[in-house]
Amino acid sequence: MGVSVSAATAILLVAALVSFGVVYSAQDSAQTSYIEDQSLMADRLNSALMTDLEINTAISVHDGPDFQYSNITMTNTGSTTIDMDSLRLMINGVFIPYSYDFLGIDGYQMWLPGEVIVLTIDMEFDIDETYRIWAFTPNGVTDLLVYGGS
Repeated sequence: MGVSVSAATAILLVAALVSFGVVYSAQDSAQTSYIEDQSLMADRLNSALMTDLEINTAISVHDGPDFQYSNITMTNTGSTTIDMDSLRLMINGVFIPYSYDFLGIDGYQMWLPGEVIVLTIDMEFDIDETYRIWAFTPNGVTDLLVYGGS
């Protein structure tokens, strides 16, 4: 056993140290990403648990026999603020564009807890037909109102 054995041992030792460093840094990076993703998922779940809304009424407004517009009133019954640009309205499986007004408050875009909002749409509700009105928040919380039908 001479110089060649000592050199081979030194090379193997250096290779083992370099391999350990590569494996350790990759594992540390993966663990950090996993912990951050778990935290984000917990935040999203907490937000969804604290979000709730209720569709109160849906009515069509007429001027004599002529249809004008329909209103859908909703209440933010959760404890989170909902961005109105992200709220979606679906009636019978079709997304419907709407305009909105807050009762008693002008000029807001954020729907605060406890506030009532009125959505105005250009679709007439016929009492003889059934309408499934869904509201979707950005974090996936929904409410359904079945309107009309016999």
